[in-house]
Amino acid sequence: VTADSAVWAYDGQTHRKESWTTVNGDKLLAGHVFDIAISTNSAVTTPAEGIVSNAFDHVKIVEASSGRDMTRNYNLFVYEGTLQVTNAPIGPTMALHRTVEAVYDGQAHSAAVEPPSLLTPPTVRYRVGAGDWTAEAPSWTHAGTYTAQFEVSAPFYDPATGTVQVAISPRPVSLTSPTKSKPFDGTPLTFGANEITVGGDGIVAGESFVFSNFASITDAGRVEAAFAWSAGAGTLAADYDVTVEKGTLTVTKNAEEISVTAKSATWVYDGETHALHEWTAENLGALVAGDALDVAFDPASAIAEPGETTNRIVSVKVMRGGADVTANYTLSWWPGTLKVTKAEIGPKMAGISTSATSVYDGAGHAVTVEAPTLLTAPVTVTYAATASGPWGAEPVAFTDAGAWTAFFRVEAPNYEPYVGTSTMTITPREVTLVSAGATKVYDGTPLRKDEVSVKSGSLPFVAGEGFTATCSGTITDVGGVENVFDYALAANTKADNYTIRKELGWLRVTPATLDVGAIGDRASWRGPYDGEGHGINVVAPIPQAVVTYALESGNEEAYGSTNPTWTDVSTHVVYFKILAPNYEPGYGAATVEITKRPITLMAASKEKPYDGWPLEVKAEDITVAGSGYAPGECLAYGDYASIT
Repeated sequence: VTADSAVWAYDGQTHRKESWTTVNGDKLLAGHVFDIAISTNSAVTTPAEGIVSNAFDHVKIVEASSGRDMTRNYNLFVYEGTLQVTNAPIGPTMALHRTVEAVYDGQAHSAAVEPPSLLTPPTVRYRVGAGDWTAEAPSWTHAGTYTAQFEVSAPFYDPATGTVQVAISPRPVSLTSPTKSKPFDGTPLTFGANEITVGGDGIVAGESFVFSNFASITDAGRVEAAFAWSAGAGTLAADYDVTVEKGTLTVTKNAEEISVTAKSATWVYDGETHALHEWTAENLGALVAGDALDVAFDPASAIAEPGETTNRIVSVKVMRGGADVTANYTLSWWPGTLKVTKAEIGPKMAGISTSATSVYDGAGHAVTVEAPTLLTAPVTVTYAATASGPWGAEPVAFTDAGAWTAFFRVEAPNYEPYVGTSTMTITPREVTLVSAGATKVYDGTPLRKDEVSVKSGSLPFVAGEGFTATCSGTITDVGGVENVFDYALAANTKADNYTIRKELGWLRVTPATLDVGAIGDRASWRGPYDGEGHGINVVAPIPQAVVTYALESGNEEAYGSTNPTWTDVSTHVVYFKILAPNYEPGYGAATVEITKRPITLMAASKEKPYDGWPLEVKAEDITVAGSGYAPGECLAYGDYASIT
């Protein structure tokens, strides 16, 4: 009967598994049933409890009708199961990638993350780049894109990590100079900072722009109301996306003139031809009701390639219905400017790989950047080690391990050159060094094996590079040790280009074998009875050996330290065991054989002349020959012969 095992992810609940499986449960005799209960202590709530035994309170086989315990009639094997609660995941409960977008407003924007609601108190920590983790969320103020890592952890949960990107875009601000005009009067027409309109999102409170170089005009004509601007104290220009919209300064004839200006426009190169037949006018209020301007443009005022051209008005008329009444007005007209700027290559680089990875092999490796598809040709890619060049057609190659940055430049007609960076990552070459192993039977001398090689299946060293190594592993007695070694890279081999792993072989000394047969032969005692006790005499060849004795073989419990002895005539086999360091246990046998003591009793020959008295053998007339009596022993004599 085996208690079932179970694993749960942490949910704050206490879990039990009150089920089991049986093998050969169908072998119960009719009327017999299981009586099984899981222990109430077999429960688990948190991962901190580890693996808990799913133990039984009792497992019995009973007679169904009476409840009588019949377990003794069965071979019943009972096995416990295990219960475990593992950490729950945090990841599915929250977004692991978050973007905070803001327009620069002079305030700090935080990467703080709101942790999910968990069963145990969560903790959030942050870090930027490879910096230290802190509990305080990082924040940024100035325009730019910043990335922070965060980690949410809680007791009994697997930590979850993610990223927060804080993107602060420059604040859009428009600066518009006024459009002004006046009849010629010999004084300059200009404007000041107070006439520049700040639009868009405006300047952040406490920051400022400084305006200068205001345009001016004195003689009849027209100029752009140009000016210069810069960031004031405590203001960063990079925090603002400034659009300058210029008005015009116009000095007219000394008459109420209607001034018509062709509109200007700028396009980014897209392969199309662009024209703009639109205009603006001043003093339209001078026109009487029913009169209207008729403005004609030069059909050639169009542009396709990067550059600029004049948006030229060829004529301005005042029409009243179908009648030309231009002679009634003072008219002037001014060209605009049509521009096409070079297109940006950067957006076309999306999806083009600018990185590569290789394992160090002693050869040069470089990132070749694929030319994007553009509207013009040829598209050329050149390379340089620095952003300032010199530029060449061959990619910059690197040999040693590391993450190497190079520069590439993409150029094409009608496009601004694009300069980017590429990353060539060369990872260290993984080489595994392994020391040789060896085995021998114990002989009292040290076992060494000074041999280290590159493991089979591992990457080898690059040709011409390598190492030297010395093994220090040694063992004399029975056992095993790792064949420890030290290595040094060759002078032309750079450590940073390799990840060296060490694997150690084993030196093993196995037990020697004792010649117990010869020992047993020498240990036996054989001889005639002498009244003394005799046993075997085992002389072990190893000084530290321990000898034990038994009167039966195959029973380890029968061996003891007492060497049995016998005195009387008999034959006995004594089994002995020799335990010695560095040797296999030696089992042998020797014999104690006590034979009968050979003696010869001789009565002396006697004679005398007849005298009527008996001639008798007496005790003192008997001599003992052969081995004689054992010390302290003799035979009793009787029934002496006599003759009269």
